Amino acid sequence: MKKIGVIQLGLSAAGTFLGAGFISGQEIWSFFGCFGAAGIPGFVVNALICGIIFYIAVDLVRKTGVEEVGLLMAPGNGRFFAGAVDFLQFLMLYGIGVIMTAGVSALLHELTGIPAWAAGLLFSAGVLVMTFRGVGGLTTVFSFLVPTASLCSVLVAAVLLTRAGFQFQPPAGAVSPLMPNLFISVPNYAAYNLLACVAIMIPYAHIIPDDRTLRRGMVLGMLVLTVLAGSMIAAFAAYPEAGRSELPMAALAAEVHPAMHLFYSLMMGFAMFAATLGSLIALMKQAVCAVPRIGAAEKPFTAAVVFSSWLLSLFGFGTLVGIVYPLFGYASIPLFAILIRNYVRVRAASGNR
Repeated sequence: MKKIGVIQLGLSAAGTFLGAGFISGQEIWSFFGCFGAAGIPGFVVNALICGIIFYIAVDLVRKTGVEEVGLLMAPGNGRFFAGAVDFLQFLMLYGIGVIMTAGVSALLHELTGIPAWAAGLLFSAGVLVMTFRGVGGLTTVFSFLVPTASLCSVLVAAVLLTRAGFQFQPPAGAVSPLMPNLFISVPNYAAYNLLACVAIMIPYAHIIPDDRTLRRGMVLGMLVLTVLAGSMIAAFAAYPEAGRSELPMAALAAEVHPAMHLFYSLMMGFAMFAATLGSLIALMKQAVCAVPRIGAAEKPFTAAVVFSSWLLSLFGFGTLVGIVYPLFGYASIPLFAILIRNYVRVRAASGNR
């Protein structure tokens, strides 16, 4: 398989975060923006944590050959523990697909008038086709999405901050009792992303040529993510009323120009596509690792997962960013320490050979 470079790896690492929740600004508002300008250094800390965890996880795969997330995080804690971790991760990856399909169905219906069920079916068909292309297809999507999203968000923030004279308003305050302050919000955000994003990055382990590329790719990815999130948080600090919208960044884009609102809406749809594609590829990879027999019928099984996600999306699942994601985050926080401990053990064992 063709090896990946620093830029592609960095864009892919950043792209794992860019689902509808991030691009719409809802995640960034709920976890960071509601705390005002202080959310910017909070996100910097989050990016540092995520970059380190990404590096550790991918390097563990390269050093051990283990690709199943449950075993990767806790190989010494038994199959039951690994199975519990896998199940938690499957739920989140599958849930992301369902939620994103519901979101893009509603978005396409709003923009084009296409019935939501038909829009969701077309969307699911596109996801299925790109899934069969594997990591190569995912890299292509991320290589377009990340620069476009970053440029658009920075542009919206720059225009609005210039209009506001870079005057920040008082923080709106926590939007969820599960995240009362930044000291809880930062590790929670990093932890819930650990469940999904690490699984999405694992397939890249085999196409990274060396440790230098891995290090530089992770640094680049987190820098891009910080610029993107930082611009959003700064805009929210100047216009905290945008947080009352379900799609805060779309609301800010509408303040700039109607054409920008349309473009940003289309980009959110593309972000939903990328999030669905990434979660599905990761889910299938982990499913085959956990149950090798699935590999013999991987394409039909993938089609069944996509079709069932579309069916469930017809019930109109919402993102529930302020409730569902924090719960996954709290459940994932202990995995940080376990993953780091295993990495230290593997490094020590490698050094003693």
